[in-house]
Formats: sequence, structure tokens, C-alpha cells
Amino acid sequence: MTPAEKTDVVLLVPVHQDTDDQLRARYKVHEYFRVKDQGPALQAAFFKNLAHCEIVVTTGSSGIQAPLMQQLPSLRLVACFGVGVDGVDLAYARSRGIAVTNTPDVLSDEVADFAMALLLASLIGLSVIAPGSKARCRLRVRFKANALGLWAWEESVRRLPSVVRPSAFCWDTTGRVPNRP
Repeated sequence: MTPAEKTDVVLLVPVHQDTDDQLRARYKVHEYFRVKDQGPALQAAFFKNLAHCEIVVTTGSSGIQAPLMQQLPSLRLVACFGVGVDGVDLAYARSRGIAVTNTPDVLSDEVADFAMALLLASLIGLSVIAPGSKARCRLRVRFKANALGLWAWEESVRRLPSVVRPSAFCWDTTGRVPNRP
């Protein structure tokens, strides 16, 4: 397929190299993220020859809002990498008949596996060392009536009480969010 035969795609955000390579093999990719902070004149020049473009690639968190969709009058598809579409103006997309896709539940099993691995690691007192890091991560588990909480923090940060910001997630079998300690 010659470059002239490829379908135009606007890439709103950088993507992983493998994904980028696959997109470029199939489409003529236009990198909006390189001009988005360059002012209205460069943005207008970017979109000038893309009125026929039907596809935008983004992430659910970065998304696309109505003013940007208005720059692409032929837009028919917003393809989001990731599980959410929080950053997409869904009402506007719906009003124009623009399809919005994402990858729901793509990470659900991995998140559950990771949570269980953290839980098991904490129960046996295992310390975790992040790849390329000398910082150790200690885990603590708390069980309360209907709730289970798991907290993690870096050992180096723990020694500095004024900057401790533990990351945490909690489960409550009753559906209520328990208070964190």
C-alpha cells in the first residue's frame, strides 16, 4: 500500500512504539500531539488538509473534546486505547454520530491478579523491590469486619513523615468505602 492509498488518522497522544509501528504500517498518521501546544495558527494549519479524516486515536483519559472534533468535519471514529472514555465529550460525539471505542475489561484480570499477589506477599512478609530501584516497598494488610485494606509505601519515604503519601486501595464486602487509617 502506497502512502497515498493509506487512510488518514490523527494521533492525539503518543502511543507505545509497537502500536505506533502498526498504525503507521496501515495508516497515514498525523501527530497532533506535536502541535497541540504551538498556538492556534499551527493548529489551524495542521487541520487544514484533514477535513476528510475520519479517525482519531487517543486514550480514554486524554480523550477529545468538542472544539477539536469540530476541526474534523468528517470524523466518524474516536478510538481510545485503554478502559475508559472519561476524556471524550460523549454527548457531542453522539450528537454527530461519531462512534467511540475503548477496551473495557482488558486489564481486569491483571489488576485482580496483582491485588492477590500483593495480598499474598504481605501475608508472608515479603518485601518488594521495584525493577531498577533500590527502594524497598513494605506492605501492610488490615482486616476489619467486612473490609480489607492493603497499603504500600516506599521505605525511604516512610522515614520522612512530612512527605508520606501512602497509596492504598480498599475493599468493603458491604459496598461501602471503609475509612483508611
